[in-house]
Amino acid sequence: TVVVAERFAVRHRERVALLERKLVVEREELALAERELGEMREQLARAERDRPATEAERSAERAWRDLERAGADRPGTDPSAETRGEIDRAARERAAEQQLRELKKRMKKE
Repeated sequence: TVVVAERFAVRHRERVALLERKLVVEREELALAERELGEMREQLARAERDRPATEAERSAERAWRDLERAGADRPGTDPSAETRGEIDRAARERAAEQQLRELKKRMKKE
């Protein structure tokens, strides 16, 4: 039974090592996707900024400026939306790390 237990222990250690490498790769992939998203957002913002405005858009922009001068807030200018995305990502990372810790604990017990 000792031999069988040792074989399982080796397999579990290999599995933990594999999952740790996988976690590193997943984090790198997430960072890459976030960089690409940032680049796409910048390109979209440039395209939106550089395209010629229609008369309706110019009129709407004048109306918004008038409203803002009067104290109104323009929808879609909430900076907390970006912060929520960062918080969600951090929570996913913490959950993945917790799962890895639990797996390591189980491997040590076996």
